[in-house]
Amino acid sequence: MIDIRVMGVRRTAVALAAVLCVTFVSGCYSFVPSQSSLLSPGKSVALDLNDLGRLSLSELIGGDVGRVSGSLVDQTASGYTVKVQELTYLNGRTAAWSGEAVSVRSDFVRGVYEQKLSATKTALAVLAGAGVIGGLVAAKSSSSTGDGGTTKPTPPVPPTTIRVGNH
Repeated sequence: MIDIRVMGVRRTAVALAAVLCVTFVSGCYSFVPSQSSLLSPGKSVALDLNDLGRLSLSELIGGDVGRVSGSLVDQTASGYTVKVQELTYLNGRTAAWSGEAVSVRSDFVRGVYEQKLSATKTALAVLAGAGVIGGLVAAKSSSSTGDGGTTKPTPPVPPTTIRVGNH
């Protein structure tokens, strides 16, 4: 017969695993230099701006923006149209955007990056998740008696009488 507590531990572990997977998978991507000269619409991209680009786009997106990240809407020989999700400033700070489309001329771009799954980050995330789940299961298992809580306490041992002297 399966102990109800063990099933509870399994359900908790499965729920925690699902939450960890969603959290870790979103962090398992990174931007890598694009190897393609033509990117497909809908792809997550990042465009590093050069000095001319920062100056020319400052009224639209603000000054000191080093990188524009988002979903590619269109790419032509003259430039890119991106639904901007995030701006990265030269000082490393970031600002979230709501997906407003911004056109960036090709001569404003210093580098083009596309989002790819990172094998290293994914492996580390899986190992970390397995460690957390294993720790949770071990902690829950060690806190239960394993018999559904039906173990009765052992009665105290009566004191032993020792006679000294006359046998």
